[in-house]
Amino acid sequence: METKWHENIWNKLLITALIVVVFAWGLNHLDSIYRVVTQVVGILSPFILGGGIAFVLNEPMRRIEQLVRRLTKREWKLNRAIAIVLSLAIVLLIVVFVASIVIPEIANTLMQISRGFPQFIAEINGYIRKFTEEYPEWSDYIGTLTIDWEQVSTNIVDFLKNGLTDIIGTTVNMATSVIGQAMTGIIGLIFGVYILAQKEQLSSQGKKILYAYLPEQKAKHILEILHLVSKTFSGFIAGQCTEAVILGTLTYLSMTIFRFPYALTIAVLIGFSALLPIVGAVVGAVVGTFIIMVIDPLQAVWFLIMILILQQIEGNIIYPRVVGRSVGLPGMWVLLAVTVGGSLMGIWGMLVFVPLCSVLYALFRTDVYKRLKRRKSALPNEEKRSIVTPKKMKSGGKQNG
Repeated sequence: METKWHENIWNKLLITALIVVVFAWGLNHLDSIYRVVTQVVGILSPFILGGGIAFVLNEPMRRIEQLVRRLTKREWKLNRAIAIVLSLAIVLLIVVFVASIVIPEIANTLMQISRGFPQFIAEINGYIRKFTEEYPEWSDYIGTLTIDWEQVSTNIVDFLKNGLTDIIGTTVNMATSVIGQAMTGIIGLIFGVYILAQKEQLSSQGKKILYAYLPEQKAKHILEILHLVSKTFSGFIAGQCTEAVILGTLTYLSMTIFRFPYALTIAVLIGFSALLPIVGAVVGAVVGTFIIMVIDPLQAVWFLIMILILQQIEGNIIYPRVVGRSVGLPGMWVLLAVTVGGSLMGIWGMLVFVPLCSVLYALFRTDVYKRLKRRKSALPNEEKRSIVTPKKMKSGGKQNG
């Protein structure tokens, strides 16, 4: 018995020492690890993209397939194919609709700016001249800021002449990158369609592998976690879309009430860009301000003030409540997840950290309640009444703590 105890101690010490050595090696070779991970992710990016496409389209495809089944009253294999095609068509139509509304207005704005640029410069110079006449003490300082636009134009022409070779090389590199990204997108789309078409078979194969190589209890636990992850990320996507629609609608109503131009165009732009948590709406607001500024700079200022107020409401009230309720995460933790995720991983961090934190929150909450139930006898009576162990790990809906 004592020998077995000593063996267990030595095994734990060896495992701990191995973990420490691996961790220390990793800290000393972070650049190499990052380079390898980046290469692996780059190779697998089409398949990662395909998995993401399949996950996003799975819910609309499932609902369309149910509708087709009810209409045809038959279990056809063709039902799945029809549902996949219709799901892709709906997404494509949404993208085309947004592009057809937003892109022409942005192009028109750029054309107006290019045509009115000389007049714009003349007006600025007029404002500066008038300002210096009214406030002579500023004339010397502003004189140092005066821009010689002829010299700027000459410098641009010289740069284009001297840097023609670099421009050609950059253009070739950009074209190669665009072609590579397009191929990644096509392969990802094909892979995503394969996943959607065979999702039941793939799910069955995954379960068989888990039960073949793991104890039954661990396999069940992993399947519960995977179900929780799937449900949480689905809820996050639904909540994000709902929040984008709410913000777009509020923007349209506010712009209509205050008689701002391009209400529909800017509302669609802000709503679509709001699919990116917190930051997306800011990008949409900047572009919207830019569009209005061409017509009336003063209106653009008032629009910016209005949209900043709307974004404060959206970022601090609407987003945490709508998305937090969808993923089962309190509003405070939603804001924390978005902030930390954005700081660590940028845009992708904002998208991933909210559902990821929700999964960790649900797992941690379940474990806490199980431990509290085991120690219930040691707690005061008023605390015992508040302990209700969740039957299953779940995400979504209101959670108190």
